[in-house]
Amino acid sequence: MSGNLNSYFYTWSSQEKALTFDVDGADDFHYISKKNKILDFSSTSFQASFGLKNDFITDAICSQAKIFPLSTPKAKFNLKEDVSFKLKNLISKEKIGKIFWTSSGAESIENAIKMSRDIKGKNTIVSRERSYHGASLGALSIGGDWRSKAVSTVDQWTLRIPEPDVDHDAVIARKTIEEYGPEKIAAICLEVITGGNGVIIPDAKWYQSIQKICDDYNLHLILDEVICGFGRTGEDFGFHHYKDILKPNFICLAKAITGGFFPFGAVWVEQKTADHYKHNILPCGLTNYAHPIGLAATDKTIDYYRSIQNNKLKSNINLFHNLLDELSKKNQVKTIRKIGMISFIELDKAYKWEDFIKQNVFLYFSNNNLILAPALNMPEDLILEGFNKISTVIGE
Repeated sequence: MSGNLNSYFYTWSSQEKALTFDVDGADDFHYISKKNKILDFSSTSFQASFGLKNDFITDAICSQAKIFPLSTPKAKFNLKEDVSFKLKNLISKEKIGKIFWTSSGAESIENAIKMSRDIKGKNTIVSRERSYHGASLGALSIGGDWRSKAVSTVDQWTLRIPEPDVDHDAVIARKTIEEYGPEKIAAICLEVITGGNGVIIPDAKWYQSIQKICDDYNLHLILDEVICGFGRTGEDFGFHHYKDILKPNFICLAKAITGGFFPFGAVWVEQKTADHYKHNILPCGLTNYAHPIGLAATDKTIDYYRSIQNNKLKSNINLFHNLLDELSKKNQVKTIRKIGMISFIELDKAYKWEDFIKQNVFLYFSNNNLILAPALNMPEDLILEGFNKISTVIGE
């Protein structure tokens, strides 16, 4: 559908050609209009990991709004400490480091970059050619997809390295860094498993080489877990698939941290960075830092995630992968990549996003590629329904 010009913008689109659909409400897993119920098969923008409605999380938001709905960054209160510790515990069994709270994934990236540059006294950030790290200026500047080319950025401080499928042993990455001068580089920033740009899953050997580069040249490693976090890949976080290899200095979080029900994010920093700012000024701050409603939502999101991860989530992942295997047999399917509850499907025929909307399924579609990322707690019958709708569009 083409969106009509109105009083607000549609994102990442020419306004007269924006793709839209009508929404009047929602149930747990569908967008609802007067005419249709559209199954959300991409967790909206990968953030609605626990459905479009979830009383467990929204009740916590409502309850916190009645206790105290906002706060100053200077405030000390139990919820702030308790949720920070709970998140540290989910990230690291050693419960080390500290949490810097933000309002979005882009803000998480911005603040990780800012701290790394401050500590290292260097400006350049290394990132992958097909990366995306957020829509703010600094985050766009280290991104590598078309969105970073749409505006003027500060990418004179960005050094891009090839994708893992091109540079299996990170030999080109090392050579690129050595030729540029590692003494000018603060950090390497990576999506652990690429989301919207193709669900690229690096093998352990590539990450071993990247970690060795960081160790050899004393570079920070910033991991972007904005899409991967909170069970999306089948582990608590994407880097846990490589937990014996990767030694991150910063981990950036957002999206599913509140199930998408409240704009929120976080940066985990290693203990060495936390110690650095005991006596040095932290050059970071936000009006809505550690927002109490965001903290309350995060608290219950973690609890809810833990309640489904060992049974419901594992069962759904098995079903999801089995259905993908069946889908791979279709003539129009060229490639499938999958991990946890996210997959990339490359098709061999021209389709349109509207073809899927007409079948009442909402998913991520670009350049004849599908990315599927249903809610982690979606009932099995709805997962089957989603695949049936996709099969109807694709055909034999």
